[in-house]
Amino acid sequence: MRFHIPGAILALALAVSSSVAHADERPISGSGRALEGGRIAIGNDTVALAGVAVPTATTPCREWGGGNGTSQDSYNCGQHARAFLESMIAGRPIACVTTPAAPQAGRPRPARCYADGRDVAEAMVAAGWAVTTERASNRYVSAQETARLARRGMWAGPFEMPGMTPGPVRRTP
Repeated sequence: MRFHIPGAILALALAVSSSVAHADERPISGSGRALEGGRIAIGNDTVALAGVAVPTATTPCREWGGGNGTSQDSYNCGQHARAFLESMIAGRPIACVTTPAAPQAGRPRPARCYADGRDVAEAMVAAGWAVTTERASNRYVSAQETARLARRGMWAGPFEMPGMTPGPVRRTP
């Protein structure tokens, strides 16, 4: 049997580094309930999906409608986003890990959450019901671009995201 020292050292280093958690990270698991704005209640804890902005109950969206494609129908995309989130987590065990980032005042702690092994925030972005806030890390940029090009969710027309780009976000074909 041949043993490759550099490969073994790299594997050991990766195993150790992935098992070391930041002191301010905390695992939370259990059955979850979708709340507005990309928040999830798990038992007595509430977390906010990290790395994404999700429309709230009052976020307006418009969808291109009519036969000529020039009229826009307004709808509440926050309700659609919450319904999608609920469909992702209902009846499934949820596992979240709070991130080292400090929560914004009045907001729950940000967390990376998984349902059936799937990244919940990434699924929200891929379906067009959330936008990434982490452009520097490119974590969800590909999923967002795919949703935008396919005109999924909010990308079916112009929308506004509170705390994001001023004015409507324009969908471009």
